[in-house]
Amino acid sequence: MKPQAAADSRYGSIGNLVECQKSEIRPHLKLLGDFHRGKGRSAGIYAEERFIYDPLTNTYRCPANQTMRARRLHPKCLSWEYITAKGNCLACKLRAFCTRSASGRTIHRYRDQELLDRARKIATSKAATDDLKRRQHLIERSFADAANCHGFKRARWRGLWKQAIQDLLIATVQNLRKLVSFLCQINPKLAHRCAELLRRLRCLLLDHLSALLAI
Repeated sequence: MKPQAAADSRYGSIGNLVECQKSEIRPHLKLLGDFHRGKGRSAGIYAEERFIYDPLTNTYRCPANQTMRARRLHPKCLSWEYITAKGNCLACKLRAFCTRSASGRTIHRYRDQELLDRARKIATSKAATDDLKRRQHLIERSFADAANCHGFKRARWRGLWKQAIQDLLIATVQNLRKLVSFLCQINPKLAHRCAELLRRLRCLLLDHLSALLAI
């Protein structure tokens, strides 16, 4: 079974989706474009799904049955821009439903469009939706606890490797808290002793790490 990656829409970019496919990772990512779909200037405008691509001629067919041909390749995002012949959009009866641009509607097709389409299909599957719900319940709550109770929002020391130590300590404390919570249900006295030991251990670790990482 292929590995999976689950994350919110901040990570659901086109580049990440394509890279997941190239690395044979199932992208259970919330799509970044879905948040802006049908909002702002695109409100009431035909979605790109209404434009039909013909791989034989490398053209698109718009809702008004006009041919859209590739005009240029954007070097940064590696996408081809497709437009109709000059003047077609200006005289089109469906213009109000198709574009807000004075120069007419454009469609973008990425160099790795097939990989992107496959990744989007996986990202909108039921399995991906279930994973995102599970992530929100398990991971986001853990992040919130780390930020609100253990200083996860602010780095105590400078340097990536020092920050990694801080993150590992935070995760360790969270796991130990869960252990103490479990012990409270089966042996309250032992849980109380463990909690007191952890408080002492925390003070010792902070003192020793502050001295070590200050070097």
